[in-house]
Amino acid sequence: MSGAARTIAVALALALAGQGLAVAQQTERETRSRHDAKAHERDARDAKDAKEAKKTPTPPAAPPAATPAPPPDTRAYDPQLLRLSEILGALTYLRGVCGAGDADQWRARMQALLEAEGKPDARRDRLAGAFNHGMQGYALSYRSCTQNARFVIQRFLTEGAGLARGLENRYRPG
Repeated sequence: MSGAARTIAVALALALAGQGLAVAQQTERETRSRHDAKAHERDARDAKDAKEAKKTPTPPAAPPAATPAPPPDTRAYDPQLLRLSEILGALTYLRGVCGAGDADQWRARMQALLEAEGKPDARRDRLAGAFNHGMQGYALSYRSCTQNARFVIQRFLTEGAGLARGLENRYRPG
């Protein structure tokens, strides 16, 4: 890049950064103004409700719920496993778009992960949903292989490997 082009690029970057700052400041002022107006409305409504509550007698309390719902099947490593599933979905799509011959291997790895996690259907559904989210999200963004798609693939390979190693080291049985 020539010196003149570099100067123009720097000036453009500074101008865009300045515009971004001005937009952010204006947005913050508008948000604060809306927040103040809503707080005022809420205070007035609360005062009115409190005044009406003094006039009406308190109804009897409702009976407690019969039995609480059982807790969902969650494990300490679920956030990492869900992220890994999403990465596997993204890699399945992106590797296929970029013509790598291993797209089906990423899907097979996800299938192995689902089988390893066992039976609870809700748990498998969450993992499969994360996989599909990763796949569909990148299908909307990348119709062909681009340099950015290759960069994303590299980033996901690195992140996925780190997650897999971390899960294995931290939660390995025995």
